[in-house]
Amino acid sequence: MVADRETVWRMFATSQGSKAFCVQAGMGSLPGEPFEVFFNPEARQGERGSEGCRILSLIPNELLSYTWNAPPEFPFARGLHTWIVVTFESLSGSKRHSPRR
Repeated sequence: MVADRETVWRMFATSQGSKAFCVQAGMGSLPGEPFEVFFNPEARQGERGSEGCRILSLIPNELLSYTWNAPPEFPFARGLHTWIVVTFESLSGSKRHSPRR
């Protein structure tokens, strides 16, 4: 799939976009708000996915950083959050491009 940076941002960084991947999510739009992806929305609270994770910083269409946790099957690590930084860049100086080979 080839997409411009703004489309990729919407797909990755918004609750509405995550539905395209058949994943429920609760994503805020400001630092401190939730960044929660529910891989198993029918599970008990605390075992659905990335519950408790938060947005650390963002520059719309350019950068998103957030906390992340281990899956519920690793309870010894579940409460130990790490952080992720994702950057969004246009390739080849254009909004639309062909994949590199």
